[in-house]
Amino acid sequence: MDMEQSEAPKPDDFRKKIYEEATTHLGKLMENPKDAEANLELEKLNKQIKEQNLKDRLPQKDLQNFVIQIPTFAANFEMAQPYVKALDKNPADSIARKKLTNINDVLRQLNERHGYPETWLIAIRDPDPNGAESSGAAASPNADKAG
Repeated sequence: MDMEQSEAPKPDDFRKKIYEEATTHLGKLMENPKDAEANLELEKLNKQIKEQNLKDRLPQKDLQNFVIQIPTFAANFEMAQPYVKALDKNPADSIARKKLTNINDVLRQLNERHGYPETWLIAIRDPDPNGAESSGAAASPNADKAG
C-alpha cells in the first residue's frame, strides 16, 4: 500500500510481545517516574527491539523504530503526578481532569506515531457518584481498550 510510508510503523508479533512486557514496567513508571528498576527493565526491552531492528536489516534511519520512548513517557508521567494526586483527593476536580486529559492527548499522539499500544495512557478517575473508577488504560496489565 502506498500510504504505508506516511503511517506509523506497525509492530510485528515480536515487538507486540515486547510491548506487552513493557506495559507492566510503564505502569510502575507512571506511579513513580523515577523508578530505576522499571527504567532498567524498559531499557532491556529496548535493547531487544534494537537487536531485532538490526536483524531485520532496517535502514539506518529506521533503527530506532519501535523503541520505547522512555524519557518521553517518564516526563509526561512526572507532569501528571500532581493532577493524579488531586483527583485521588477530589475526583470532581475538573482542572486536574483537564490537565490529565491534555497529557493523555500527547501520549495518544505518541502511541499513534510510534505504533505503541493504545492503552499506554494515564488512568483518569471518573467522578462517578457510585464510587466506581475508570481505569481507562493506564499502562496497566489489566487495561482494556474500551476506556
